[in-house]
Amino acid sequence: MGVVIEPFAAVRFAPAAGDLSQLVCPPFDNISGEQKLELWARHPHNAVRLILSAEGDPDFWYPHAARRWRDWQDQGILTTDASPAIHLYETEYSVDGRTLVRRGFIARLRLPESDSDQVKPHERTFEGPKADRLNLYRATNAILSPVFFIYRDPQKATLPLLSSEHWEMEARDGFGFRHRLARLTDPAAIAALAAALARSEVMVADGHHRFATALNLRDELRARYGHQPHAPWNYTLVYLAPVEDPGLTILPTHRLLSFGAPLDVPYLLSQMEKLFEVSSVDHLPLPRGKGELGVVLREGQYRLRLRSGVRMLDFLPINTSQAYEHLDVVLAHTGLLQECLGIGPEQYGEKLRFVRGAGEAAARVLSGKCDLAVLLPPTSVDEVLAVAAAGEKMPQKSTDFFPKVLTGMVFYSHA
Repeated sequence: MGVVIEPFAAVRFAPAAGDLSQLVCPPFDNISGEQKLELWARHPHNAVRLILSAEGDPDFWYPHAARRWRDWQDQGILTTDASPAIHLYETEYSVDGRTLVRRGFIARLRLPESDSDQVKPHERTFEGPKADRLNLYRATNAILSPVFFIYRDPQKATLPLLSSEHWEMEARDGFGFRHRLARLTDPAAIAALAAALARSEVMVADGHHRFATALNLRDELRARYGHQPHAPWNYTLVYLAPVEDPGLTILPTHRLLSFGAPLDVPYLLSQMEKLFEVSSVDHLPLPRGKGELGVVLREGQYRLRLRSGVRMLDFLPINTSQAYEHLDVVLAHTGLLQECLGIGPEQYGEKLRFVRGAGEAAARVLSGKCDLAVLLPPTSVDEVLAVAAAGEKMPQKSTDFFPKVLTGMVFYSHA
């Protein structure tokens, strides 16, 4: 049912390395090409230099990252804690004009067996990013970014354990949000957290490729060296937050489409009307709730709602769960993209991009950077849990747990 979590001796930036805000970065798959170059230029010791090449990801880059990882430790830029701890992690941020605080903690998590249902993923993964991360993990012999997990705590028993009066590290991210860290070494508190996670339902929120890569690396090293239960590669670095925390936020990720040819807008709208009621609006068509999508074209903006009597299940495999069928991201991918616009998964790499903000999505359409934007409402935590419980996986970028957990607060070495 639950998972095994343990304290660990973290590798972290030494105080002499500089302002931590200049050293941390988002996870690798949340960094755009432009942002990557900015982070590389921000500071010679920014963590991005450990996780992404400035020139794409040629094979020769992985040894460079490994050498940098070793050099920074030899030079005292990175230091290893003298004793193990769990690391309380608090994020203060703003969304929709509200200031929120999300509380969680970083630990090492014992990787489940491949056929285990201890940990439930909810999104599909792709071979390219997994191969890339595996090459990096092999080269550095370390896990450089935590996987974001959520867990059920219906009695809210762990929430009081996740606060501190003595935060030891603080960083500001690119939004100006505050991330704080404190070591937790009290044996009773650690035991209480471990006991709660041992009986809790646990799910990957963000970092599916990193989690799958940690499993692949464990299996690879186990095949090479045999079953060694206490070897460090049996674990990975994780951030865990309770589902019941009011500071847990999921934002929508909007879809951008490029067709590569002039659009026949009347034809597109007629195709949409096969499944949807299409209403023209004179403002940004933000979805007002479940079952509604927004579409932005240079020629106009529209709200789409599934026609009465139309069921997504008619276009999905016969054993699809109701939890999956009723997702708005499935309405977008299966209903709009596949059935109305004729764009299937095999064309996503060529035609589909993603963006967080609805205003940014519309701006890209109006500036000609893409042809059409699909605006979605956010997926709820309950929906994510229901789909994972059904053993199904959502389309890519179905959830955006916000803000991201920073890379560079702590690292986990296999050495």
